[in-house]
Amino acid sequence: MAPDSYSVQVVIVGAGLSGLRAARQVHNAGLSYVVLEAMDRVGGKTLSVQASPGSEGVLDMGAAWINDTTQSEIYNLAKEFGFDLVEQRTGGTNLYKDDNGEVHCIPYGMPAKVNQIFILCVMTPSNTLQLDEEQLEQVDQLFQTLAEYAEKCDLEHPAEGPDAKQLDSITVKEFADGFGDPGASQLVNAITRSLLGVESHELSALFFLDVLKRGTGLKNVISDHKDGGKYLRNRQGKQNLSI
Repeated sequence: MAPDSYSVQVVIVGAGLSGLRAARQVHNAGLSYVVLEAMDRVGGKTLSVQASPGSEGVLDMGAAWINDTTQSEIYNLAKEFGFDLVEQRTGGTNLYKDDNGEVHCIPYGMPAKVNQIFILCVMTPSNTLQLDEEQLEQVDQLFQTLAEYAEKCDLEHPAEGPDAKQLDSITVKEFADGFGDPGASQLVNAITRSLLGVESHELSALFFLDVLKRGTGLKNVISDHKDGGKYLRNRQGKQNLSI
């Protein structure tokens, strides 16, 4: 049993990947420390569960992918721990269940217009060519606008970038609504859902744009291919990095 009270040099709040990484560095520096975690598990936004009873396979319910280029730190950590990294499959058919419960079969890489909403299962420059000319122009314009805003972000001091205060005061939904195109708002919401697991009204525009800047652009962040944000999976499960 731990004593009722004791002193340490460093208190680390949270046993997710960032907290445990910090603890490791503090430990290697020879300092005393304690890691505090409110949940009954480590891993934070990563959670790996057994695929089925008796199965050795695992499913990542939270953050799942990494790559070996723009995410070199987490990649090196996975290699250090000896995890089996496998490339994301980029073939076959995607299944999409819409708000009405209807399931749509969409060939991999093909953007589909479902119930008047663009559902981009996988968006890369080549994949968007399957849209008609007008739709392609709209998507390209949206991507260009997001890229221009993201490029202005200050990665070292996010709060000090151009328009940072204003962008942090509005949600991604409000930011997208400013384009005056309902299709853009719906597409951006689909992106925040698939990329961050939240609705576009649940996070600030500055945070979203900062994520895009750090991932070297929206198309790379959501790509399944080399250098993309969804390129490699950990066969043992992402949570095992923390464990």
